[in-house]
Formats: sequence, C-alpha cells, structure tokens
Amino acid sequence: MHVKRGLLARRLVISVALVLAPFTLASLDSSNASAAQLLNRSISLQAGASDGGSLPGGVVNHQFQFDIQSTTSLGSIEFRYCTAAGIGGANCTTPTGLDTTSATLGSEAGSDVTGFSINNSTNGAPYLTRSAASPSSGDTAILRIDSVTNPSALNQAFFVRISTFSSTNATGTAIDQGTVTASTAEPIVVSGTMPESLIFCTGEEISTTSGVPDCSTATAGNVEFDQLFSPTDTATARSQMSASTNAGFGYVITVNGTTLTSGANEIDAMATA
Repeated sequence: MHVKRGLLARRLVISVALVLAPFTLASLDSSNASAAQLLNRSISLQAGASDGGSLPGGVVNHQFQFDIQSTTSLGSIEFRYCTAAGIGGANCTTPTGLDTTSATLGSEAGSDVTGFSINNSTNGAPYLTRSAASPSSGDTAILRIDSVTNPSALNQAFFVRISTFSSTNATGTAIDQGTVTASTAEPIVVSGTMPESLIFCTGEEISTTSGVPDCSTATAGNVEFDQLFSPTDTATARSQMSASTNAGFGYVITVNGTTLTSGANEIDAMATA
C-alpha cells in the first residue's frame, strides 16, 4: 500500500471582548435631556476576516444588542465611539486608530428592529438609518457593524454611546440612549502540528463505531465461500478493508500478486484496476 502523507498544522486565534455597561449616566447635554435608557445593552467584539475581535488595530465586527423602551417613531441609531463614558457627542474624543469610515451593516439577524442601512461618513460616529417606524416597547435590537478598525493601542478601553432618533440622519433630540464599553487585548494564539496518521485493516468483517469503520472490530481474515466449488455455479465470498488518514492528499490502496490459479487454469487479471 502506498500512502501520500503530509503534516497538518492548525493556527487558532482566540480573542473576544464582551463588556456590559448597565450604569446610569448623569452627565447630559442639552439635546439629550429627555432621553430614556436603553436596557440590557452590550457590545461584542467579533473576529473579522483575519483578525481576532479584540486585536488592537484589527479590522473586526462589532455587534450591539439592547432593548428599546420608547415607542416613538425610530428612524436612525447612532454609535459614537469615545475614550470616556457619557451620552451624545458632548466631550467625546475619538479613540486613536479607530476607523469606522469603511464600516458596513453586517447583520440584523434576530433583531426586532430591522430595515436599516449604514452611513459611515463621519469617523467614530456611524449611524444606521431607515424609514421611520414605531417599535414596540421592549423590542430587542441586535445589530452588527462590520469592518470596524479597532483602536490601535493595546488594552485600550473605549466606549460607544448609542442614541436612537426619530430623524433618519441621527439629528435632533435623542429618544433612548445608553453606553457600552469594551477593550482591545492581545489575542491568544494556539498553534500545533498534527503528526501523520494512517489506519488500515482487513478482515472478514469490520463493524462501525458511531458510524465510522472501526479497525478494532475486524474479525479474523479466514474467508469461506458460500458453497462447494462447481464448474457450473459460482461460489462467492466477501472480505472488508478500512483505511483512514489525515494526509492532505488521501491514500492509495493497491493489491499486488498473481491471479487465482488451479493447476493449468488461471483467472485473467482485470484489464483496469
């Protein structure tokens, strides 16, 4: 038997940041004085195409979740990134290295409020917009913004001030508000090399374990034909083989030797294997 084998390697990048910010904010600016709190709010930093979710400077996805209290017509939701907690745009400094100008709306899956598109024209303050419609009190928003470049500093805490508006361009008096916070972090990198593996067996019968052929169940290789040999009736017998490998190009099984013979009688070999 000839086996083409190769080493396997796996590189797993794990980096997740999830921080809830359920605290009440006392610092108000004049345009937000009547806003209610967004409840049960959170941000989850999720891996992008190649970067772990909390990687400093990584291009990743930010998923927001919160419950809406007000039933006032909802036309836009602003996500303002700041170095300090607060509400609205007052005293907000955009974190160094953060870039939202290439952000896209990644998902509304599972959200009670949908139909949004994104406006990313202002760095650090993207907003989602839709035709204004009234939500129900307690509706849960689950909205993911993709291709956000994280702040560039390691272990950099940052805050996202979330505000909902009746307008479709995040202007006017906010309806509901709340702040969430997260941090960049060094990703955990797990790497290793999988040794080459080849399992092959033959037997009269090989059973399966959890639906997979199991060589430990192979019976002895004594194969008996189902009847006496006859010049007019074919006798048959069966045996089984099993093979598995982690080689990147699989395996090849070949059978070598002469064909069956009986004195001067010989069974012709197969023309094609």
